[in-house]
Amino acid sequence: MLTPNDLFDEGYYLLKNPDVAAAVANGIVASGLNHFLALGAAEGRDPSAFFDSNYYLAENPDLADEISPEFTVFDHFVRFGQFEGRSPTPFFNPNWYRIKNPDVEAAVERDEITGLFAHFIEFGAAEGRSPSPVYRQNFYLERNPDIAAAVGRDELTGIEHFIIFGAREGRSASEVFNPTFYRNIYDDVAQAVDAGLLDSGVEHFLRFGRNEGRDSLDSFDLPVPTGPFPVDMTTYFFTDTSRPEIFTADPDDVRELSVDVWYPGMETSVPTAPTLAPPDPYLNPLLEGAIAPQQNLPPNFYDLINTNTNTVPLTVSDAQPNYPVVLFSHGLGALPEFYTSFLQNLASHGYIVAAIDHTYVAGASVFPDGEITQFARDFLPTNPTELEGALLQTVEETTQDVSFVLDRLAELNAADPTGVLTDKLDLSRAGMFGHSFGGITTTATLQQEPRLQAGASMDGLLISPDLVEAIAAPFMQINAERTFKDSFLGRFLGGADSLFRPAQFELLFGPAVNLSIQGTSHSDFSDRSVLFPLTALYSPEKLGLPGVFDIGLTDIGPIEGDRSVNIINEYLRSFFDRYLKNQPSPLLAEASPFPEVQVTARNVV
Repeated sequence: MLTPNDLFDEGYYLLKNPDVAAAVANGIVASGLNHFLALGAAEGRDPSAFFDSNYYLAENPDLADEISPEFTVFDHFVRFGQFEGRSPTPFFNPNWYRIKNPDVEAAVERDEITGLFAHFIEFGAAEGRSPSPVYRQNFYLERNPDIAAAVGRDELTGIEHFIIFGAREGRSASEVFNPTFYRNIYDDVAQAVDAGLLDSGVEHFLRFGRNEGRDSLDSFDLPVPTGPFPVDMTTYFFTDTSRPEIFTADPDDVRELSVDVWYPGMETSVPTAPTLAPPDPYLNPLLEGAIAPQQNLPPNFYDLINTNTNTVPLTVSDAQPNYPVVLFSHGLGALPEFYTSFLQNLASHGYIVAAIDHTYVAGASVFPDGEITQFARDFLPTNPTELEGALLQTVEETTQDVSFVLDRLAELNAADPTGVLTDKLDLSRAGMFGHSFGGITTTATLQQEPRLQAGASMDGLLISPDLVEAIAAPFMQINAERTFKDSFLGRFLGGADSLFRPAQFELLFGPAVNLSIQGTSHSDFSDRSVLFPLTALYSPEKLGLPGVFDIGLTDIGPIEGDRSVNIINEYLRSFFDRYLKNQPSPLLAEASPFPEVQVTARNVV
């Protein structure tokens, strides 16, 4: 439990209140603390860098009628607010702190500490833990060695320096907020800071800007692909007239699909090529307008994301006659684009990657005429006992999608109307991977599709014995440390998955790899891991989540996003290099160089 003394900083109070400092120096009052308790709290003065009286009142309008000189906002927080999980500063996001610090969450659940904010005040700030997406200690201290030296001398914590001095000085403390950009683009903010109405641009954004639809930075970069090839992308649309559409009521509907294809592009000798071919937008603008509001994000949120893919389809690199093909299947309610970090990285290493957009299984799909189809949410029953049948019916449809797309890729290789893929697809070296429900689709497809030579499932959920069958091709299971929440439905599905996923591994009769990554949750196997600081900044309450089926499948673990993406990319590339390119991949057979990874391998040479 935090006491008034825990929340008071004498140095901060005297620095921010020179009249009080003078009174203390002249012996009129004994200390800043005495002044604050007697007068300052009632006057709305702040006791430390971690308590903002105006913010607390603005964020809790239900308190307006309760606050008086006799019962201040500070009194409310000490007596009630800290126990109710309220934050007294815009620089502390309880949801962010909980996700990034599972040890603290566990301690709070065990009643070992009052709450998340209490832990931050008593321990977290001194330990350098991040209180919100706008502050990452390593980022701040590496860029400001003068501050690192002061922190090393225990003169103050890094976050205290940032709030008291650094933010006002325009120093950046994380990748998700650019103070120079914010000040330059919003004149009213610059004027307010210069006039002393606000301490900094980041304070404005946290209190007002994100709710006003302002941007925190000009762009946010996805991880740069590690391969030697530049990456291009193009989209194909196909209609399977032989299959009625099961997800709609119209008996005349047939199955329609789109496939995004990432491929190794041609090197160019033109120095201005990056300006001639700007990066591909992360999402089709029509999709962005449909998806972002569902995720409690601003409509233009995905405009901020900078991919490493050319927006204009060019030519497949002629460095090789053709390239192995890897298909990808997305998660239930997700989009292929949400896995761009993995797709473009494989393409940069000499793969042609075909990401299937499973219409009605995806969160939304857009077609050339501008039609947008939404995730068929009604297809999933609310009764958990009926869920298995619906998922089995859906996976039957998505596996047929895969076989259908393989047929279409063969046709494109023979004669692509656009000319991009003609003679470039080596379908004798074809593999597949997928995440979540896409991992189920990958597993089920490898059980029956002989044209695929290797497969990898990223935290694929096996909740039915009907999904467990022998696989002869090389197969890799990549597992999160935690997949499901401890809820009724989470325990129901997680219990089944904990039985059938290991059973599937035992039925891998070819080379088999099973690896688990410590610190990951289910959504770390997507771009959500690297985008999480940005989504948490713009959606501090909902964290960029739609708020449905909250059983843990949209959770992020404490591992840093760049770290998890790097680990996953290394294993995916090594696996497909070994079994589609016949290249040595010692990463699969040896102890992992990544301390977060535990590997079990069988028949791997």
